[in-house]
Amino acid sequence: MEDRLLVEALRSRDPIAMGAVYDDYAEPLYGYCWFQLRNADAAQVAFRDTLMCAEAHVGRLRTPARFGAWLYALARIECRRRRPGGPIQPDLPVARHDQDDVDLRLMAWRAVTGLPSLSRELLDLRHRHGLTTADIALITGLRTREIGELLAQAGVLLEAALIAEILAHDGLDACARRAAILRPRTDEINEDLREALVRHSLECGRCARHLPENIAPRKVYDLLPHAPLPQLLRAQVMNCFTDPDLAGYRLFAAARVSRFGAHGFPAQPGTGRRAAFRRFSEDASRHTARGWARALTAMAGALIAAVTATALCRYFGEEASHGSHGVVAAPPGARSPRPSPAPPGDPGGARPVAAALPLGTPQVAGPAALLDGLPPKDFLRAPGADDFGVSPGRLSLPAGGTGAIILTSGGGDAVAWRASVAGPVRVSPGGGTLERGAAQVITVQAPRNGPGSAVVTFWPGGRQVEVAWAARPTPPPPPPPPSPTPTPTPTPTPTPTTPSPTEPPPTQPPPPKPTPAEPTPATPPSPAPPAAPPPTPSEQRQLAPSSGQTD
Repeated sequence: MEDRLLVEALRSRDPIAMGAVYDDYAEPLYGYCWFQLRNADAAQVAFRDTLMCAEAHVGRLRTPARFGAWLYALARIECRRRRPGGPIQPDLPVARHDQDDVDLRLMAWRAVTGLPSLSRELLDLRHRHGLTTADIALITGLRTREIGELLAQAGVLLEAALIAEILAHDGLDACARRAAILRPRTDEINEDLREALVRHSLECGRCARHLPENIAPRKVYDLLPHAPLPQLLRAQVMNCFTDPDLAGYRLFAAARVSRFGAHGFPAQPGTGRRAAFRRFSEDASRHTARGWARALTAMAGALIAAVTATALCRYFGEEASHGSHGVVAAPPGARSPRPSPAPPGDPGGARPVAAALPLGTPQVAGPAALLDGLPPKDFLRAPGADDFGVSPGRLSLPAGGTGAIILTSGGGDAVAWRASVAGPVRVSPGGGTLERGAAQVITVQAPRNGPGSAVVTFWPGGRQVEVAWAARPTPPPPPPPPSPTPTPTPTPTPTPTTPSPTEPPPTQPPPPKPTPAEPTPATPPSPAPPAAPPPTPSEQRQLAPSSGQTD
């Protein structure tokens, strides 16, 4: 059914509307949730609550043609709410022993899960779910141009990860130098080893012959496992919308998503673009600190330059972070342990809205399209990249404030450099030549509105500096004008009477005390609507996810 008709049916409370939404979107949305959480139980809960939120808030969506991207934005919030910290082991086998390409599948899994979460998610949305950069911009809250740049960077890092995986497993006896690099390795490929292998591939013609001519992210993601829909999921989800005992939980799930942007897309926790940039920058910083770019301490090491730049010259592709090992399905008769489900209540950060084109916009074909916005190859291969330092890696400014980034040359030849900006900051100058042993101060101007965040990338080398600025302080509201003091009403003096000779004289009452002035009470604010009650124990038992899987 067309998205427009689905939205109309949901808004009119058509009893068959949610079933139609399930039939059209259950498989991709559940697959997205599983890839984010890597646990079937947590993915079922996230998917179910996504549909509950969609039913409650569908009236906010401005453009029905964007219904698909809108559902992904809701699912993204629910997944981030439940995502545990640290590496996550999948509860599905990454490959089976009866598959001919077991090694390729394991290699693809290790490379993809070694990427930072934002890079991994962007490539998943683009290449497995077929969303355009405009759709992804709506989902993440970034600009379409920024999504293009981040996708290109993600492809670079995916390529570097694959180069390291190939050299770590293929033709180990063909090169003594590569064997020496791999000798200290214990288990997974860490950042230092990955950087060393990529550097070696650029210098060794014998090892370069083991590398493929071209690496397409779509083909890599096609090798990843696809989570099948649980057998009982449809019945359980549909029951949630018809069981009157679960009405309280439906309200509870919908009430957790309460902020929406101009296009009706949910505003995820954090402030949209700022939260997305912060997460990207934190991932890149963790990746950088482990070995790819020691420039901040040595002011000359450009390890990420070799990985990002020269890998791009051969293939294409962004940053890297923590991953997890894949699992191969055991042969018949063998048993493998199943990890415990992740706690579904873990809070998480998030991010959200922007503007874009509707679903169905033609996709840009070919990996060359992902390279738009990156510097030309001569900037990536420029001599002196290893001697080019950038400091600091993070810059915090007030709204409208100015900061400085220092560029240094470590003693080689003069370096021709330039800066590219993802975000609304101004960088001056934007390029130039840094003489041997010299330093240059770069001025960064933050916008007056805030809070916000941006990333400045310096070439050659691809070193990144996160720039964050706070919101302008809001002046306190003026005090309310004093209320007029009411005039106290005097108490009338009683008329004295003549006492009889046998009666004592009456005691004169004390003078009345003036009543203190009381300010006129202001109109009390309207009470906030009551929060939806949390699920009762009986509701929790009815909402328990199914553990059945399709064969």
